[in-house]
Amino acid sequence: MDSRKIGAIIAVFTLVAVGAAAAYVVLDKEDEKDLRVVYLNKSSYETQVIAKEKGFFDKAGVSIEHITVTGSGADAVNAMLTGSADIAACGDGPAASALNKEGDRIVVLCNVNKSTGNQIWVSGPDLANKFVLYDKENPNKEAVRDSWAAAAASKAGGEKFIKLGVQKGATSESELKAWLDFMGIEYSDFGKAREGQPVQLIDAKANTLVSLLDAKSIDVMGASLPYPANATDMVTGAKAVGNNSDNGSFGISCYITTKEVYESKTEAVKKFVEGVKLASDYMADPANENECVTICANVFGTEAKNVRNVFETADFRVDWDDGSAEVLYNTVKNKGFQDKVTLQMCKDACPADLKAHIASLYA
Repeated sequence: MDSRKIGAIIAVFTLVAVGAAAAYVVLDKEDEKDLRVVYLNKSSYETQVIAKEKGFFDKAGVSIEHITVTGSGADAVNAMLTGSADIAACGDGPAASALNKEGDRIVVLCNVNKSTGNQIWVSGPDLANKFVLYDKENPNKEAVRDSWAAAAASKAGGEKFIKLGVQKGATSESELKAWLDFMGIEYSDFGKAREGQPVQLIDAKANTLVSLLDAKSIDVMGASLPYPANATDMVTGAKAVGNNSDNGSFGISCYITTKEVYESKTEAVKKFVEGVKLASDYMADPANENECVTICANVFGTEAKNVRNVFETADFRVDWDDGSAEVLYNTVKNKGFQDKVTLQMCKDACPADLKAHIASLYA
């Protein structure tokens, strides 16, 4: 073949290839989302689910890639810190751990729900009837403490301690420890229980706790809804034996990111917060409760009654005020991080311009 024809053919193929590559890049750019958000399809993440399902992020003018993980908020934060997401939805436990590990690199965007009573401890059938429940009207901490010691002593075999499963690093861990401290119940901090410690904490992924309880690999589990409700539904004889409302402890559901993401995507992040605020307003309206409960129950794969319990105690509002910072700092202290994370650090974790933007949304 003539060399000029060969050259012409090569030129044509080159132009086609370059054009195809260019088209591919354009399409890829169009498909790219403004932000990647990682969360769990479970209780405490209702705001994210409603914002997604009702299209509130679109209304706020921001496109979101929704990434779900299993386990707890600690897994969401780990995904964010390894670069798999820009923003992580989590509770105060993982947020406190992130501040302890990363310092002022962590930016708190907002709190979306402050609630109590949805961190619940469920006993398997062997010990369920041995625990005394706490009575707020007639405080009986000593009776609760003594019942846990007696339950541990009653176990058959050589292990005279209660194996209590909870995910290390999750909000449930700090809430459970605060409850145990309040009741005066000694526990091993994920180590072998010593004499005088009726409880041994066992690290386990939150989504495995029900099966571990059913298999009697643990005696008691601590987690947020819906796992406790799943346990009482699926494990014959399982009973709730306490929750974080006993000691008046509140948890928060919040969003965090890194300083790099916030500084490079400030406007997108603010629009994201606007979408979250739209969802919070919608959820706070009693007229929308049944719809929101149904949506969340379907997404979570749980019964509507379990979701409704959250709505009955929740305070759906976007903010980062001193009250939110104090809840976070209480968790910091429960985790023993106060040498590195101060109350002022918790207050300042949300940038001043973002606080002002949130305030303007309610003006």
